[in-house]
Amino acid sequence: MHTAVRTEVHWIRGCRYCLTVVGDGPRDALLLHGFPDAPANMMGLAHGLAQRGWRVAVPYLRGYGLSESSPGADLSLAGLAADVGELLDALGFQHTLLVGHDWGSAVAQAVADGPRVAGVALLSVPPIPWLIAGLPRDPGQLRRSAYMGAFQVPGAVHALQATGGTYVDRLWRSWSPRFQASEAQLAAARRALAPPGALATALGYYRALWPRRPARWRASLAITNRPLPVPALVLGGTDDACIGPGFFRGDPTAAFAQRHQVTLIEGAGHFLPVEAPRAVLAAIDAFFGRPEGAQ
Repeated sequence: MHTAVRTEVHWIRGCRYCLTVVGDGPRDALLLHGFPDAPANMMGLAHGLAQRGWRVAVPYLRGYGLSESSPGADLSLAGLAADVGELLDALGFQHTLLVGHDWGSAVAQAVADGPRVAGVALLSVPPIPWLIAGLPRDPGQLRRSAYMGAFQVPGAVHALQATGGTYVDRLWRSWSPRFQASEAQLAAARRALAPPGALATALGYYRALWPRRPARWRASLAITNRPLPVPALVLGGTDDACIGPGFFRGDPTAAFAQRHQVTLIEGAGHFLPVEAPRAVLAAIDAFFGRPEGAQ
C-alpha cells in the first residue's frame, strides 16, 4: 500500500520549521524528537502510524537541522510549547495525538492543554512532576543527569563540536547500553546538530530550564506543576541509563487529570523510537485505538 509522503515548510514565530508529513488519514499525530536526535529516527513510528490510518507530521524542532532559530529566542518550555501550538495551527491539525521522545516528551507535556491536542504519548521522559518528586528517592539521577550541568558551562558548545560529533555516539551508547545503534541512526542525529547554531540552540533548551527572565520562569513553572489535562500514555525502558525506571511511578493525581497508562518496556534503553518501535506502536494502538475505518 502506497503511503503519501511530502515535505512542508512553515514560518512559526518568525523562524522556519521544516517537517515531513506521512499519510493522509482522518486522525492527526505530531511526532517530536529529542536530543541528541533527529526526525529521521522517528520515521519508523511515523510510517507505522500512517499505515494505521493517521496523518503524521514529523518536524525538526526549533534550531535543529533544517529548522531555524534566532538570537534571543525563547527556548523555555513555554516558548517551545508556543512553537508547537502555532505549528498545529499552520498544519490545520485537529484533535492531535502528540508523540514526544526525550525533549519531545517535555514539549508535548508543555503544549498538552492546547485546543488542538487530544492526547499525549510520552516516550522516555515521564511526567515532569514525577521527575521533580523522584529526585530525593534516587540520588543516582544526579549522576545520570550530570550532562545537563555540563551544558550550562561556557564553552560547552565548542567542546562538543571539537569531538567531531562523537559525543552523539557516546550519549547513545551510554543511555541505551544494550542497543547497537546503526551508523545511519547516529549519522542522522549528528547531521541534525551540525548546521551553524544548531548545537548552541539544542544546549539552549537545557539552559532555558532555569530562565533568567521572570516571566519565562513563571510560565514554565506553571507548565511543570500541573497534571496532564488529556489522556496520557507513558512509556519507558527498563534499561534506560539516562532517566532511571524508578521515575516512571509516582502520585497519579500530581501527573494526570484524565485516563492514563504507564508501561516499562523490558530490555529497552532510552531511544525507544528505534529500539522498540513495535512495542510503542502496539501500546499506542491499545491505548488510543486506531482511526475509525483503519485496518
